[in-house]
Amino acid sequence: MGILDKLKNKKTDDDAPNKAKDLKVEEKPKAEKAKQEKPKQAVEKVQEETVVKEDMADRNIAKYAGILIRPMVSEKNSGLTKHNQFVFEISTKANKIQVAEAIKAKYGVEPVRVNVSNIIGKKVRYGKYTGKQKDSRKAIVFLPEGKSINVYEGA
Repeated sequence: MGILDKLKNKKTDDDAPNKAKDLKVEEKPKAEKAKQEKPKQAVEKVQEETVVKEDMADRNIAKYAGILIRPMVSEKNSGLTKHNQFVFEISTKANKIQVAEAIKAKYGVEPVRVNVSNIIGKKVRYGKYTGKQKDSRKAIVFLPEGKSINVYEGA
């Protein structure tokens, strides 16, 4: 080992602690940043989840908006509420499954059963002209005991 080798070793020995110090200095802020970011990320995730749930609820309501047209309010239909049955006018293209999902999305209650019937439009005359009212469809929704929905708010 010559003098040059000793000088090289000294330089590397002298540089090594400085590099270690530099590394430690760099590592500390990263560790602190990671510690600080974790709670923020957790809070952001919780906020995102609530926003996602709200968005999904809004999407579900929007998805089933065209299925339920309106609640059918009549004396006979209001008497059915005693038996947890509610009557709605629905789209002519909707099926029982879609109606059940729409009720769950809009009112938050899952129906036990759904009956659907077609209503054929009546024939009408206006003077010498004949015509026909549009066909429609209605659904009778059976809810579980103890559950109820408020469909007569605006009526």
